[in-house]
Amino acid sequence: MINPDSFIYDIVEFIYFNCLCRFMSWNINNRKCLSCGACVGVCPVNALRLTEHGVEVDKNKCILCNTCATICPVKAIKVEK
Repeated sequence: MINPDSFIYDIVEFIYFNCLCRFMSWNINNRKCLSCGACVGVCPVNALRLTEHGVEVDKNKCILCNTCATICPVKAIKVEK
């Protein structure tokens, strides 16, 4: 038997990742970035890593939740439509 709560969650997740995310992207201004690592520490899916060039995003992991942009002290990260 199908669990209705799980089924609804699966549908919402499918729509989010396969439809909505296609129209959104992130932009990191590495000139503004302080390389403090605050964004790396709060990413719920570990999609960010700090490199010698600044922050890099793993496009396959990022769920565009905007947590990194919210925590960035200099607003170097933007999640946009």
